[in-house]
Amino acid sequence: MEADLVAHSGPTAEGSFVQALTLTDIATGWTECAPLLVRERTLLTEVLGELRKRLPFPLLGFDTVQRRRVHERDRAGLLRGGWH
Repeated sequence: MEADLVAHSGPTAEGSFVQALTLTDIATGWTECAPLLVRERTLLTEVLGELRKRLPFPLLGFDTVQRRRVHERDRAGLLRGGWH
């Protein structure tokens, strides 16, 4: 599963704007998206939990599109439904 935050800010990232959390399963192409009004860890965790409920298969792990490493502790926390 690939994860990405897409900013809908127009030509600059100034002021308030919506971001979308986008999850795409590389094997099947299945994609789920959800809006985020603010980029905040607790909200991101809640939205990821809601997206997991929509998937027709279990979310076993994910990678970011930018290839930034998600620390194993944080990845495990996200997969359990929270940050620990």
